[in-house]
Amino acid sequence: MAWAQPTAPQHALFRHGNKNNNNEEGVFPDDTTDPFDNPRIEYLSQYLHRTQGKALGLVTTADVFDATPAANAIHTSNRGAGTGIVDQYLDDRSLSGLSVLMGGGKKWFLPAGSTGSARSKNNDYAFGNSDAHTANIVRHWKASAGSIDPQRDLIADFKTAGFSYVSTASEMNKLPANTNKLLGLFSYSNMNVALDKIEGRRAAGNSVANSVVADYGFLDQPMLDEMAAKALDILKHQKQGFVLMIEGASIDKQAHNMDTERWILDTMEFDRAVAVAKAFAKADGNTLIIVTADHECSGAALIGASKLSDEKLKAVYEARKKQEAKTDSLRANVVGIYEQAGFPKYKNLKDGYPETTDVDQRLLIGYGANADRHENWRTNPKPLKDSQQPLGKEAPLNSYPANAMERDSEDGEILEGHLHGDYAAHTATDVPLSAFGPGAYSFTGTMDNTDVFFKIAQLMIRGIAKQTR
Repeated sequence: MAWAQPTAPQHALFRHGNKNNNNEEGVFPDDTTDPFDNPRIEYLSQYLHRTQGKALGLVTTADVFDATPAANAIHTSNRGAGTGIVDQYLDDRSLSGLSVLMGGGKKWFLPAGSTGSARSKNNDYAFGNSDAHTANIVRHWKASAGSIDPQRDLIADFKTAGFSYVSTASEMNKLPANTNKLLGLFSYSNMNVALDKIEGRRAAGNSVANSVVADYGFLDQPMLDEMAAKALDILKHQKQGFVLMIEGASIDKQAHNMDTERWILDTMEFDRAVAVAKAFAKADGNTLIIVTADHECSGAALIGASKLSDEKLKAVYEARKKQEAKTDSLRANVVGIYEQAGFPKYKNLKDGYPETTDVDQRLLIGYGANADRHENWRTNPKPLKDSQQPLGKEAPLNSYPANAMERDSEDGEILEGHLHGDYAAHTATDVPLSAFGPGAYSFTGTMDNTDVFFKIAQLMIRGIAKQTR
């Protein structure tokens, strides 16, 4: 989700209007192996900072080095080069106007050798004066030359540059009203998903020791809508306006895992962030909001609902655990379509999320771009292992299921997929595009993804009045 304002709105987003090679961010391909020396493409956010003085905010539930946040300020042919990517956020902030950066990814900011650090000289960069091409990047882009510095304390350097730093939701909520720059890092890598954050919050007054967020070691993570609200509180003071990108990152990640309840609740979390943006735009009157996705993942589709109550489902699973040869069809007993499907009985609590996702006649999702998996059609108590977590090989995270075949293996049914491997894949299915605010009329019908960039650019540069003539 992005928003910006046109004099164009003062506050919107989109990248650079070019289709990139896979894994590349803000660059054209070249013939070298150095991931940071490719010819650069100026992002719209950078152009608007250079020409109009607009600030940039990036908010994600992923590791901040991940593709979507980085593809608004970072130039590299390797989206995995984490040390150099996060260094570039700070060192090239004069090019992007970066003022807010929030999400996971603390592992890239900690000096190598400290607990949780992933900084490495192998994915860092330094431009030497002897190389004419990289010397030109420094000279003509006014970019940082970088340095190979795995021992760098990047959090301290952000603070020295005038950024406030927070690591918990409580600290974020206590920031003074005059905060104008913010770095928020709430986990070592990707943040926990909405389902697990919500369960952690609900368990906090009881026995949080059994929650997923406790296993990860980050009990006090903010929700995406809370981060969105804080980013807007900070950026609204920018006199020349701002570009703000907000990402619900794990809708995609959990769809890859075919973990239905986790991506659905992350979609709900994202929807609540959209509501925060709309409230801001209504009050401001000069803000354009764009809501879309980069792609669909897994070919997810609603296929019906459970024919059984949750109690009967659990009884079926207990019986299957006792069978050495599981010859009965769990799918035939559970999956109901059309007139077979009952009406699901979800109940939301005051926090806006379902009291439980294991309800009678629960909604059921099928996948068209899936790998093989075990499925029992109940909420998985633990997510799959996240390979990006630096402490993932240590207890208790090393006990999490490694893939969707390992998950539910005791009581679930094997569903054969269309793909070899462990994960569902992206598809070419069209994704929704919604707009709200000045210039929203420009975003109708079906359009190529790069055309979204040009529509926003026209509104931001030429203004709305000229576009309507």
